[in-house]
Amino acid sequence: MVWHPFRKEFRMLWRMEINKKISYLAGCAHFFPVSYRSHFKRIIKDLDVTLFEGPLDEGNMDAIRGLSIVHGENDNLLNLIDKDIIRAIEKEFTSFYYKDSFKDYLSILKPDGPSLLKREIEGLSPWMAFFRIWTIYLRNRGWIYSVDLDAHAVARELKKKIYYLETIEEQVSALEAIPVERIIRFISFFDRWEEFAKRHALYYKRGELDTMLKSIIEFPTRYKSIIEDRDPILYKRMRPYMEEGNAIAFVGTTHINGLHTMFQRDGFHVSRVS
Repeated sequence: MVWHPFRKEFRMLWRMEINKKISYLAGCAHFFPVSYRSHFKRIIKDLDVTLFEGPLDEGNMDAIRGLSIVHGENDNLLNLIDKDIIRAIEKEFTSFYYKDSFKDYLSILKPDGPSLLKREIEGLSPWMAFFRIWTIYLRNRGWIYSVDLDAHAVARELKKKIYYLETIEEQVSALEAIPVERIIRFISFFDRWEEFAKRHALYYKRGELDTMLKSIIEFPTRYKSIIEDRDPILYKRMRPYMEEGNAIAFVGTTHINGLHTMFQRDGFHVSRVS
């Protein structure tokens, strides 16, 4: 294939081989400013099986949102955030929802009503409230894509076999274990989010995994319940497919190094796909 200077190549991809059977491991970013759909079509078209961390269709997304509702938790979250940061987050929400409507903008200024931020995260558990804020912040900056959702959509279009490595309940349980203090600490760096996001995107697009992981060490999901506790589970469940060959597993980039170690320990040859 002729390289095109404007093509956005997907660089977070590794080849896994054992007993002459070849499969692939892909590191995903759940939010991103670039779509890799065209590249995924080339990667997936000749494979048989696609694996994902958890169910990604809209129905299951609704189930995740339902499991994240814990009334009253978000009030405590807002009470722990600096008032200046809350005002900055309010501006983000205002920009996201009302940038084109002066009338609607005026409607949120009513002193007798709840703030836009409070209305948006009311009843959500801390981790979901945080992701709501983070998602809107990124969307305001053009991060309208998701690497794993794009890969999932391509796998469905190509009618590939799709399997999930975890249940929704397992994923939510891991998220619930993230300490509220860790979430609050990251929110307290709100003025650094722009730099944080830009670094993440740059290193991800270059395929510089280790540098990227060092740059996102403060992110709330860089936590034991999300990474170290889940790596062995993901590995155990994906290994039979990888041994069979002609499969690809899409997992968060924070799992890649741990999974590499386990695959190499058990005799797999792991190499970067250039």
